[in-house]
Amino acid sequence: MKKQSLGNRIVIYTLLIAGSLFFLFPIFWMLRTSLINMSDLYQMPPKLLPDDLSWDNFEQALGAYPFGRFFLNSTVITHLRC
Repeated sequence: MKKQSLGNRIVIYTLLIAGSLFFLFPIFWMLRTSLINMSDLYQMPPKLLPDDLSWDNFEQALGAYPFGRFFLNSTVITHLRC
């Protein structure tokens, strides 16, 4: 196998890092959006990192429906089919 030059490796790793950031940014933005207040949601220009994080959104979402029961039902059905 032919050994690559340092310049080629730098270009390849730079492209790999840029591609990784391109694909991971939407996941970061989704998590960021889930941890901010509603008032900060429509702020222009949007901040990359919010001033304060709010876990209330998760508490409200988990309290709205019995997700524990839904998860248990899915787990039981999955194990019965295997």
